[in-house]
Amino acid sequence: MLNVKKPKRPVFRGEGATAMFEVQIMSDLHLEFPNALAHLPSFEPRAPYLALLGDIGHPKKENYFAFLAAQAARFERVFVVTGNHEYYTSDRDTVHRQISEFCSTFDNLHFLQMSSVLLEDNGHKVRVLGTTLWHHCPEKDIGQVERTLNDYAMIGVPSTTPEGAPKKRKLRAADTNSWHAEEVAWLKAAIAEAEAAGEAVAVLTHHLPSNNSSIAHFRPQVTNFFLTHASWFAVLSGGLGFSTDLEDVIKSPLIFWGYGHTRKTVDVAMQHKSHQTVINGVMVASNQRGYFMAPPEKAGFSPEFVVTIDHDRQSYIMRNDPAKTNQQD
Repeated sequence: MLNVKKPKRPVFRGEGATAMFEVQIMSDLHLEFPNALAHLPSFEPRAPYLALLGDIGHPKKENYFAFLAAQAARFERVFVVTGNHEYYTSDRDTVHRQISEFCSTFDNLHFLQMSSVLLEDNGHKVRVLGTTLWHHCPEKDIGQVERTLNDYAMIGVPSTTPEGAPKKRKLRAADTNSWHAEEVAWLKAAIAEAEAAGEAVAVLTHHLPSNNSSIAHFRPQVTNFFLTHASWFAVLSGGLGFSTDLEDVIKSPLIFWGYGHTRKTVDVAMQHKSHQTVINGVMVASNQRGYFMAPPEKAGFSPEFVVTIDHDRQSYIMRNDPAKTNQQD
């Protein structure tokens, strides 16, 4: 891991200085690929908080932690959620330990894995809940999903041999179903606890919380054969492994739900052209880079994408597309 100094706590406030909640969001940067960071458009803080919603990079690579440290130096708080790709060639416990240990060296870098942070701004209390939110796979589809989704070939699970020696086996749908059930139970309990305390709730996950057709759509990236091949996993699995219907959870006291994973940017709301979605009165949004080999504009990605929830719980999106494409410091 990198040996970095703790940053001074930034005091940035954007245009929503009196807002209940204001956050810059992005996901699916895939910094694990060579030169991916060099192709990420440079960006400025446009909100006090940054939410990194999974598939940011791989903890085995230094640029993952370098990127987290750089953002901790620029934002008042940075929320980190893992996607599925952070676990590739590793296992869940190891990755959680690596990221948790690194984030703990900063007072404003928060690794959210079935955990939360309470924000108190402008007289409002907002509980930020975060977790990967693994999908649920129906029993009848397990064989198809395990054959077609890379997760089940690339992620390990600690196990033992018949003699009791440690080893790793491949991830199974039974594992992700168990994780899903655990995370959903935690989310529901945490939301109920926040509501009882009079706190508004913002939820940050990697996987989708809805099968709503306006957001539950995997965006194929067909720049070359590799990307075409990658998109076939979603096609062959029938879209399984990407979303779970939790719309019964998306309601007050929630004010926002941010997600990633589909490689399609959506900020679902009233009009399709505005790229916004509101479910049960709650803003649901994503801002996904996708594989860097595809132009970011094809994904609808803007690194200065900000969600603002005002004191009346009305939600707004700001998309600022910087012209600069310099490498991040």
